[in-house]
Amino acid sequence: MDGQGLLKDEVIINSLILSNVLMIHFHHKDLSEKSTTDELVNKIKMIKNRDNNVMIIFIIRDAT
Repeated sequence: MDGQGLLKDEVIINSLILSNVLMIHFHHKDLSEKSTTDELVNKIKMIKNRDNNVMIIFIIRDAT
């Protein structure tokens, strides 16, 4: 599922039953923005609190 960062928490939680693997693509330039990284950390914590067996693959992309 590709949500372009716009998926609501309920959608993420409901889709976890479909797979135990989650891939997160993150832009390298966004790592310097505290609000963006805080939001990412909160999403990951929410997912892991819901199902600790979910494997999260974190991919940092650099478009340059």
